[in-house]
Amino acid sequence: MLAGVELGGTKCICMLIDSLAGYAATALVSEDIDNFLQPPGLRSRAGPLGALALARDA
Repeated sequence: MLAGVELGGTKCICMLIDSLAGYAATALVSEDIDNFLQPPGLRSRAGPLGALALARDA
């Protein structure tokens, strides 16, 4: 986030929106992980870590 501030207001706003979108998606995915594809690297270990990985990539 600090890097975005140094680069200017528009960059900072975009980074903030991305951060908030990831935070909201993490909650949604973690509530119903079975309805989402498991990340290939996690296979059967999806659970909360899978939810975080999916939210990060969303």
